[in-house]
Amino acid sequence: MLSFVAGTAVISVLHRRWTFRSSGVRGAAAWMAALSAVTVVVVLLGHGLALAALPSVVPDGWVVPAAWVASQGLGTTVTFLVLRGAVLR
Repeated sequence: MLSFVAGTAVISVLHRRWTFRSSGVRGAAAWMAALSAVTVVVVLLGHGLALAALPSVVPDGWVVPAAWVASQGLGTTVTFLVLRGAVLR
């Protein structure tokens, strides 16, 4: 989890600095680290909930893959909505 959060923070700073040529990168790393940490928690909670709920509706061999898809979709949606509403306005 820590490597994901740190990697996301570094990538966001590099994108702001080199891709978008932005000089204001001080708060970007902390903001992206916080967003990444929240996203990891949301994905893990979503995965756990999906693992608990899906066995009654999904065949046995497909519970784990279906839970993974559901949790990744949830994490992607949360990240998109936060970035769209707070960062890319």
